[in-house]
Amino acid sequence: MRAEKASIVLDLSEKLKRSPFVLVTDYQRMKVADFSELRNRLVPRDKRQLSPGKKM
Repeated sequence: MRAEKASIVLDLSEKLKRSPFVLVTDYQRMKVADFSELRNRLVPRDKRQLSPGKKM
């Protein structure tokens, strides 16, 4: 598990270094439709998205 975690952290670190900005939001109380709209407005469909818990 430790090696896997280190790999994930390294991958995320590299992605963040290449990104011109980072947006952090608390979406716990957002409705699914609202979250989907936010995501679609921020990231074109052909771009990768960073999302906690989801490995791309």
